[in-house]
Amino acid sequence: MDVNEGLALIKASMPLTYADIQQRAAGPLGREAFALVRRALRGERNCFYAVEAGHVVGAPFDAMATGELDGAVALGTEFGIGFMAVWPLASGGGDGAH
Repeated sequence: MDVNEGLALIKASMPLTYADIQQRAAGPLGREAFALVRRALRGERNCFYAVEAGHVVGAPFDAMATGELDGAVALGTEFGIGFMAVWPLASGGGDGAH
């Protein structure tokens, strides 16, 4: 999936994820939110990762290699989360999920 296909998927099939991206862009992240999403859709790790309605977009975070985030995603999916979006923490101190 290329960047344009990923963006189209988010806009058409992942409304909660799309709303979260827009909310982040309207807040302190500003336009960097859009840049992080595009970088992740190009395969860059530690920028953005989202799960919604059976769709997964973005690239994994390093914490996923240790199973930390994978466990959270699996647990959330098992209990029927609406969506999960993972963003880098502003402080650079790790990963943050919304």
